[in-house]
Amino acid sequence: MKKHEEEATSSAADLAQELGSPDPVRRERACRALIILGSRSVPPLVEVLAGSVDHARREAARALSKIHDPSSAAALVLALEDELPGVRWLAGEGLIAMGRGGLVPLFQALIRRSDSVRLRQGAHHILRTLGAGDEGRQIGLVMEALEGPEPISALPVAAFNALKEL
Repeated sequence: MKKHEEEATSSAADLAQELGSPDPVRRERACRALIILGSRSVPPLVEVLAGSVDHARREAARALSKIHDPSSAAALVLALEDELPGVRWLAGEGLIAMGRGGLVPLFQALIRRSDSVRLRQGAHHILRTLGAGDEGRQIGLVMEALEGPEPISALPVAAFNALKEL
């Protein structure tokens, strides 16, 4: 790794830690800087997103939703089940911004955790928004299962079939 890349990675890790600050101004500045760093800030943001500090998770989700890096998709899918509605919403917005890049981990999660109400609610929002795109047929299959009478049992099959077509 080149020296400036190492410094940027170190800087991203330091900035990500600032998201846990009790000072909202420091958190805002750190979040903006992480967004500017882009993909280099994804690993430390994913780590913060999995942490226990509420405002830090919310800021990490906000930054990731603006960066649109597909490498954060799996972490954002997990965040769809966060206890904080704001984190869940921002995670959904990030997955929407990724488009197709967010669908594979979302469908995989629906196969494994179709019993999660929060995951299903987040998936519904995401898929409803993305429904008119190139993946309309695959999304339609999953939406039918989500909106049907037995989503817990129908979703794994629909998501599996949608994944095969992607």
